[in-house]
Amino acid sequence: MIFGRIVDGKYYRRNEYGEFVADDGEVLGEYERQKSSRSAICEKNPWVSTAAAVHADQVPRFNEELKNQKVAGAYYRGDGKLVCTSRSARNKVLKMRGMRDGDAGYGDYAGQ
Repeated sequence: MIFGRIVDGKYYRRNEYGEFVADDGEVLGEYERQKSSRSAICEKNPWVSTAAAVHADQVPRFNEELKNQKVAGAYYRGDGKLVCTSRSARNKVLKMRGMRDGDAGYGDYAGQ
């Protein structure tokens, strides 16, 4: 359970109603209190892989390959690291490249 959090240098403590309240009585708004999906792969929390990275010179070619294979939600950054914004994109890329995934969950592609 989270008992408090710091936002912009100000400490907010959770009250008996589950709201975050500062010592001066200011209550955090609903937007700041939304839960983040830190464990799920999504746009806000993409999966970035160094192990599946390519050389920086190969990035345009591999991004074109992802586009040709119609893999939405995956791309290679300029430094060559693979970025996936969904589990299905991650599965498709790893399967396409013939890689193994030791962290695969239920229904995820783990390799052969």
